[in-house]
Amino acid sequence: KNPPGGMHMLGRVAQRAALYARRGASSRVVQGHSGSQVEVTTTAVSDSVNINICDSDQPGVVLMIGWMGSKQRQLNKYVDFYHAHGMDAVTVIPQPTHVLQPPKARSMAKELVSLIESPAYKERPLLVHGFSVGGYLYAHFLKQMLDCGPAVSGVFKERLVGQIFDSPVDLEGVPHGLSFAMLGNNFLRPLLERAIQITINANPATKKVYEECSQLFKANPLQTPTHFFYSDADLVACPQRLREIVSAWQAKGIDVSETLWADSKHVLHFRDYPEAYKNALHSFCVKNMAPHFTGSSVTSEVPHASAM
Repeated sequence: KNPPGGMHMLGRVAQRAALYARRGASSRVVQGHSGSQVEVTTTAVSDSVNINICDSDQPGVVLMIGWMGSKQRQLNKYVDFYHAHGMDAVTVIPQPTHVLQPPKARSMAKELVSLIESPAYKERPLLVHGFSVGGYLYAHFLKQMLDCGPAVSGVFKERLVGQIFDSPVDLEGVPHGLSFAMLGNNFLRPLLERAIQITINANPATKKVYEECSQLFKANPLQTPTHFFYSDADLVACPQRLREIVSAWQAKGIDVSETLWADSKHVLHFRDYPEAYKNALHSFCVKNMAPHFTGSSVTSEVPHASAM
């Protein structure tokens, strides 16, 4: 179902030309496999969504949904791993309103569906990499995709080759994680956490959306191969809850793997254990993205900031 190589390259050239024509487009060079250099062009298509096109003939695309408070420059440290292997990327920068206001999350999910189903992407193999609250937002995206009906969701299931979740947060972790992302260790943070919890509990409709997204995430309705990165020291993403998800999916016969640490903090596993993280990524992608993933891993730095 993937377009022929020549047509794919022409599509990339057209995309790159369109990106440069956009106001605010930027380019940079990252180190690819075998020491080669890969040019990457990044541009914003909205306040929260960026597209990153690399100079390669591989058709693979990664949809990367960041943690609350993340910046594009921080996600670049992760995205460069994929660019080094010839993959383009769509990066999503979550805002507090995407968590506190479900209509905002649905709106962004619809935007992502439109983008992923656009001519530039609709026939290309897709990998999802979500951080923290990115798991919740991915559930919104998945629901929108499934609601498009079997004609669209069936093709999407064949395109979706894998999921990677780093410190995914379930409903009970939202107040703590969101308040920390907004205020850090400020003495007012516990008050904000309590206020967020009260807001969620006081609005049954909002809480129902959280619960539905949580159930959809845990159901993995497309039975997509998945790898989890998490830690027993994470105070935001509950490690026991993640163990239960891994066990439940394995019992269903879903291809699921995990990398578990004892001491790394929320979304900082790559910073603390870069080689183990990259090796796990590489193994997962080689297994699930072949033949659209080539070369060896790229050396990257990782953001030194805890966030949701």
